[in-house]
Order: sequence, then structure tokens, then C-alpha cells
Amino acid sequence: PAPALLVLSETAYPGWRVTIDGERADWQKAYTAVRAVCVPAGEHVVEWTYAPNVYKIGGLISLAALALVFAAMVKLRREQPRS
Repeated sequence: PAPALLVLSETAYPGWRVTIDGERADWQKAYTAVRAVCVPAGEHVVEWTYAPNVYKIGGLISLAALALVFAAMVKLRREQPRS
């Protein structure tokens, strides 16, 4: 076996990560639009995961909104007249 270029016919959007045998590897665009990674000679496990920064940003915005709602509820509860 010889080293090879593994080319997937899926769009190369930012946010893709690849590991070879559990070790992070660098991937590249092939044919201007699809994903590719160089795989060394031998038998290997190649895993792709998609985790764009948009997910992280969305999660942070959601947490901030939840904190604001909680703070508003606490403030309104404190402002209610006690009977």
C-alpha cells in the first residue's frame, strides 16, 4: 500500500475536522469544492466531524438570552409589593 489522497464528494464548508486513527489531520479542498485528506500508507480509520463556529456562537447567544430572562424574572419578583 502507498499513501493516498482520500477525496469525498461532499462540499468543503468551513467547520469540518478530520482525524486519522484519532489524531487530528489537516484537510484541503480538492477540485475547488470538495474535501480531501492525505492518508499515509497502511490501514487507517478516518473520521470527519462537522462543528462550525456558528454552533458555538448560537449556543453562547442562547445562554446569554437565558441569563437575561432569569435576571428579569428575579428583578420583577423583587419589585412586586409584599402583602
